[in-house]
Amino acid sequence: MTSFVHFIEIYGLFAVFVGAAIDHTGTPTALLLSVGLASAGILDIRWVLLIATLGSLAGDILLYAIGKYGGKPFLTKIEKKRPRVSRYTKKITHWFDTYGNSVVVWGRFAALVGRYVSLVCGILEYRFIKFLLFSLIGNIFLTLLFGIPTYLIGEKVNRFLDNGWISFLLIGAIVMLQIVLTWIWYLLRRHANAKVDK
Repeated sequence: MTSFVHFIEIYGLFAVFVGAAIDHTGTPTALLLSVGLASAGILDIRWVLLIATLGSLAGDILLYAIGKYGGKPFLTKIEKKRPRVSRYTKKITHWFDTYGNSVVVWGRFAALVGRYVSLVCGILEYRFIKFLLFSLIGNIFLTLLFGIPTYLIGEKVNRFLDNGWISFLLIGAIVMLQIVLTWIWYLLRRHANAKVDK
């Protein structure tokens, strides 16, 4: 599975660009790379899954703290200068009051949105213990749902992964699957909200 490293060595900044683009879709690039190394026998998959879960949780806690101690005061200042902003804040607060637990668990799977859930939770002063619990559950799901299939696929096709393009296509397929699932989730939520509004 050195093909990922090899891909970066050969393509340099282009590989950085592709990695950043993949990561921005909400796909956990570092997890995929680590699981790929585990499927090649370089890392232990159990440790990869555990450390990836704890690392994601630490990132969520950091973003929550930034939101609570930095974002909340900043938002308060903006609301004083621009009262219209408070209308949007109330909508988001209502949305989090209604779907908060689900958003903390499943929001991380949504491209773009997942990056900011923890930050918004901090700004809205979502109860920390509740946030921590649902964030842990979400991180476990994310790690297992991305990690285990990637590991199993990596083990099965490891002999072909010396070709960097096959590795690239495999990750690309996972990213496309996530984008499609995110779009379906968005359409279902929109459809459900349209029914509620009627």
